[in-house]
Amino acid sequence: MRLIVGLLAAALLSSAAQAQSQSGASMLPSCRQMATGNVGKSVTEAARGGGCAGMVGTLLAVGPKLSDDMKFCPPPGSNLPLGLKVFVKFLEDHPDRQEEPTITLALAAFREAWAGKN
Repeated sequence: MRLIVGLLAAALLSSAAQAQSQSGASMLPSCRQMATGNVGKSVTEAARGGGCAGMVGTLLAVGPKLSDDMKFCPPPGSNLPLGLKVFVKFLEDHPDRQEEPTITLALAAFREAWAGKN
């Protein structure tokens, strides 16, 4: 049982790292799925969605602590589902930027939504 849990944890951490280096276009389906509360129909879909959720959740946690040129402040009560929806909307509204790395796009999405607020 410990081996299975360890392997799942390693897979999820690997997925989060991969999500950061993938393009917005390649991650949009998985992020959209997670934003609607659907974890996917396969382990691969779930892992990719988990990677997106991990990246978004991490950025939400550190956003207020970033340097001024990167900082954003989500409103009180913000949570992962809201962060995923903001990110997906940004990707859909900016198709010309979808080839950029997801981490760059997520940061841009959150700065557009919440820079200098709160």
